[in-house]
Amino acid sequence: MMVDADVVHGREAGPVIVRLLANPRTAYVHARDTKPGCCAARIERAP
Repeated sequence: MMVDADVVHGREAGPVIVRLLANPRTAYVHARDTKPGCCAARIERAP
């Protein structure tokens, strides 16, 4: 289930990823490029 979402550009992503992962309901962050041929990444908390 998606618990949050945001759209950011380049270097703005870091703080948003930190904010999203600070939510205990967030299991991981799925990052995508919004342009065609998007590249996706699964971002998880460090152990």
